[in-house]
Amino acid sequence: MKLNIDGIGKIFQSSIDIDGLTIISGENDTGKSTVGKVLFSIIQAFTTFPYIFEKQTREKFQREFERLYYEIRRLVDITDNSEIRNLFSFSRGAVGVSDVPPHVLLNILKKQIESLSGDNIEQFSRQKLINSIERLRVENASPDKEDKIIRHSLNKVLASEFPADVVCKTTDGVAKIELIDGASRVLDFTVDKGGIKDFTSSGPLGFKNVTLVDGPSILQYYPAISEFDSVGEKRLRRGALPFHVVDLAGKIQGVKRNIDLLGEISINRFPGAISGDLRYDEKSHGFIYETDKYSIQSNNVASGIKALALVDLLIIGEYVNAESLLVLDEPETNLHPSWQVQYAKVICDLVRGGAKILLNTHSPYMLEALKGYSAQIDGVNFYVSKLNEKGYAEFHNTNGDITPILEVLSQPLIDLVNELSE
Repeated sequence: MKLNIDGIGKIFQSSIDIDGLTIISGENDTGKSTVGKVLFSIIQAFTTFPYIFEKQTREKFQREFERLYYEIRRLVDITDNSEIRNLFSFSRGAVGVSDVPPHVLLNILKKQIESLSGDNIEQFSRQKLINSIERLRVENASPDKEDKIIRHSLNKVLASEFPADVVCKTTDGVAKIELIDGASRVLDFTVDKGGIKDFTSSGPLGFKNVTLVDGPSILQYYPAISEFDSVGEKRLRRGALPFHVVDLAGKIQGVKRNIDLLGEISINRFPGAISGDLRYDEKSHGFIYETDKYSIQSNNVASGIKALALVDLLIIGEYVNAESLLVLDEPETNLHPSWQVQYAKVICDLVRGGAKILLNTHSPYMLEALKGYSAQIDGVNFYVSKLNEKGYAEFHNTNGDITPILEVLSQPLIDLVNELSE
């Protein structure tokens, strides 16, 4: 699959292949993280976010339906109208809003109101209720088309990941994004400060999930983040929290819930780096790193241990597989070179098993290890990101040769040695 980006952030007319393992390296502020955020936003818009949108729509209707109940109760004695009372019952055993389509509920309710005799309700009150029911029916009559939902979702996630602006700094305020799978263009849209424009899609992307990891700190503030509902539209709209952070917290919570609160987890994928187990402590509502000799709260655990443990949790939770994309933003941060090498080996093992991973890095240790361990793996692409003469970022496929990337990474050291020697 190929991602074409023109005009997001500093990125100018660049193409990125997303197959098995994609590595992007280069200087800071050359759009490396932007690629991961764009892919995260697109895949979320096609997978998780439509369910969130549907839940929001259903909850909005339920709130309106409950308001209608109170309006009816003020005009009709519902103690003498068991059918109406049962229709509005909020107990799980009775007919519930979530179990029946809105138009069905409203049609039943309308017939019940129309059947009321003049002794039970005045004509004016009856018509007032029918008008309220009809208004609610019209609002929920036409379910949104799938493309409209995806477009709405994409606007939401992009606004969350790029809260200042979705950017468009290189193309006069308009960016263009394409996603191409072989001979077919599966997604094509433009975006400006007003949101998504000219949106066309030809079906599913081929990914069922995506996870973006930009550091291990989520384990430290998980108790606070876990309280956030992933459908917290206000939080997303205000840019209070990027959606990838909320998404990651939700996935950790899923692992915690499904694997006995993490009590049986052993981080055996990094035996040379970690000698203990990470588990969730229900009492403290946080993570504890436990060895034979001591237990430590996660906020006092070395960042390197948390970085490795976080990937291990995602693997255990089955969020890293052939149908999901894992985006790792500078995973070498806080890791000793020897741990970077172990991390790279695990990444290549995962890709060899079918996982799809996009990674950006500044580390020559990580780069060399990824190059070596991925030598016999198909679908590995190395990119170098550079600023052109106009200051715009471009991505170049090195065709497996990491020499130009190492030259970019080593240039600051060469410059420093030359400066000090003078």
